[in-house]
Amino acid sequence: MARPFHPMEIERMGVVGGGLMGSGIAEMGARAGIDTVVVEVDGDAAVRARQRVEASMARALRSAKLTEEAVESARGLLRYTADYEALRDRELIVEAVFEAESEKIKVFSALDRMVDSPSVILASNTSSIPIMKLAMATQRPASVIGIHFFNPVPVLKLVELVTSLLTADETAARAEAFATGQLGKLVIRSRHRADLLEHRRLDAPVLGDRLHDQRAVGELRHVGDHPHAGFLTCA
Repeated sequence: MARPFHPMEIERMGVVGGGLMGSGIAEMGARAGIDTVVVEVDGDAAVRARQRVEASMARALRSAKLTEEAVESARGLLRYTADYEALRDRELIVEAVFEAESEKIKVFSALDRMVDSPSVILASNTSSIPIMKLAMATQRPASVIGIHFFNPVPVLKLVELVTSLLTADETAARAEAFATGQLGKLVIRSRHRADLLEHRRLDAPVLGDRLHDQRAVGELRHVGDHPHAGFLTCA
């Protein structure tokens, strides 16, 4: 009998792109106690990424959603750089650059050449590009998956996990464990590309068994009703 698979927790993550989504993903990682590196195109962009995270955590502190100790702890786990070398030892990397297929393919090709670990998870926050296209830009398509967050990332609990035909079951299990067990998110599974956008005008029950947790039904409605839910700017 095969032994049950118990994913190891992610201890070192990277985020490529420190815009609205990337900075939110990085913030969540650090708040979960994960050593987190944000890589941007240049030093100025890295500074802006830091400012976005700091502003978000300051809002959470003012609203009593974070304590001063939690903010300091997260701050100590965050680094911002323009150097891809900082990603070499990461166990999970989330690509969150702007929604252009050619740019995302460049990122995945670069990550494939750069990262040392053969077990690294290469994830994309894309809301529209097929995961298979990004996977084929690498020599490790089984390690490529979509982890599609919603804006604002620290507030909205849903995450859409998107696999391709080549995504390994272990990759999907580890990504789901990261999203649920470490970040405290609720996961919806999709195939090939994130398609929750196609259902944004439908009632949650239409999604049926795609919702692994009944709490996700309420969260889906909350996403649709949230005044800052950036459905057209999710990636």
